[in-house]
Amino acid sequence: MTEAPAEGASARWLRHPLVLAAAVVLVYLPSLWGGWLRYDDDWLLEQNELLTRGDLDVLPRILFDFELDRRLMLGAEYLPVRDLVTWLLRGVLGLDVTPLRIALLGAYVGAVLLLQFSALRLPRAVQLAVWLFALHPVHAESVAWLAGFKDVLALLFLFAALALYGTRHRFALLGVPLLVGLACFAKAAVVIGPGVLWVFDRLGDRRTDFRTLGASALVAVLAAGVHLWVGSLVAMYAEPLADGWLGRVLTVATILARYLGLSFFVLPSSVFYDVPATNTPDASSLGALALLAVCAAIAALGWRRGIRWPALSLVLFLIGLLPVLQIVAPLQNRMADRYLLVAVLGPMITLGFGVDALLGRLRASLAPLLLGGLGSLVGLLALLRGLIFADPIALFDEGTERAPRNAVAPFMLAEALVREHRTAEAEGAYREAIRRDGFRTQRGLRAGNNLGRLLREQGRLDEAQALFVDLVARYPDDARALYNLAFLEFLRGDEAASSRHRAELMERFPEYRPNSDRPGPL
Repeated sequence: MTEAPAEGASARWLRHPLVLAAAVVLVYLPSLWGGWLRYDDDWLLEQNELLTRGDLDVLPRILFDFELDRRLMLGAEYLPVRDLVTWLLRGVLGLDVTPLRIALLGAYVGAVLLLQFSALRLPRAVQLAVWLFALHPVHAESVAWLAGFKDVLALLFLFAALALYGTRHRFALLGVPLLVGLACFAKAAVVIGPGVLWVFDRLGDRRTDFRTLGASALVAVLAAGVHLWVGSLVAMYAEPLADGWLGRVLTVATILARYLGLSFFVLPSSVFYDVPATNTPDASSLGALALLAVCAAIAALGWRRGIRWPALSLVLFLIGLLPVLQIVAPLQNRMADRYLLVAVLGPMITLGFGVDALLGRLRASLAPLLLGGLGSLVGLLALLRGLIFADPIALFDEGTERAPRNAVAPFMLAEALVREHRTAEAEGAYREAIRRDGFRTQRGLRAGNNLGRLLREQGRLDEAQALFVDLVARYPDDARALYNLAFLEFLRGDEAASSRHRAELMERFPEYRPNSDRPGPL
């Protein structure tokens, strides 16, 4: 299967690291001044009580503290590599968001250059796939959103392991497992890293270094065990995807088909996705199963005929998604662009071989036009996604439209509108979040509290009080709603009711302090 990379101008610039680095920087340059998105990056990076400290006492808490409060402060996961890098960057760069975004982009550029180095001795189609991977718009969620630092760090260490593994250097036996371990503790989903090493062996028809691969697999399995254990400690897992094995198979097939659509630019990206459980066969789930069956049949037929890349592309796609398909552990988010972090490389290898075959049928003078046009189109899609992530209102407005059952999207849209003092629009977004949530979860509670604040600030005290009365009845264990009701009654001069509710607050929630918890308006 190995072929010498084709010579000529197009082949040379495909392999040139400065050209790839410049293309990636050009695509994401407009997003560098986007500021804080305030969707996880506020409490995880900007305002984190632990990572804002400069003393060395932070280190043992990051590395060895598994108390629930500490894990929740760090995003529930055990990602010491992400946390240590964030702590160091915060110490050097402070809260200046633009240098932090530049550091994030720099790490991503380093990751894709390492991937490019790993593909130098592979077919030209794989080198094309590296470019498509580097410029793919699904990566905007990781590169243009500071909370995506864990994704980029995981890629950086994983592709460093892949590059070192490909050299067959004597240091690889120690270095590759170490780098795989760093990747696994930057982002849990890259425990599939040893599978990526094996796929690249097969793409290059090179001998597998079983000692290094086995040591890396052992490290990945141990890391997976740690992540599963920590996940159980913090109750991070969600309910199963569907009722019974059939429903789960149908739902997973539907998710996989959607990921294929995202990978091949058929479906639009979004920061939120509606993925309802499919308990009985329908047109969508049966169509997804048929699509996957066709992909598997093509892969099997190609393998029998000695054409391995279709099967290897499919394997890379599937193993990249395995940790996030709700099979090993049900996750809170059923689908996200960032879950394609590694998996999208599989479809891009398929596209790379398709484009390479087309190049073989074109005149040499047309090859640069085809490659330049394709790269420009994919880069433009990524640039537009990066710009969306630099504008919270645009991002959450898009998510509200594209995920019509999701209550988080309109809530985050309302928060962004409030920061821009667009009060009337924010009220509508809060009401939409409440409508979608139906006061069933904490998200509806937060939307209700914040809507009450807006009503109070506009002098609509009757509406605000009625809302807080409803919240107290629906969420009797929430101190914030009770406090808000007591405070509003005080403003209205109803001191008897306010005193009664304040006394109840002190009796039931003696440690509650206004503004002490993140949710809520006051």
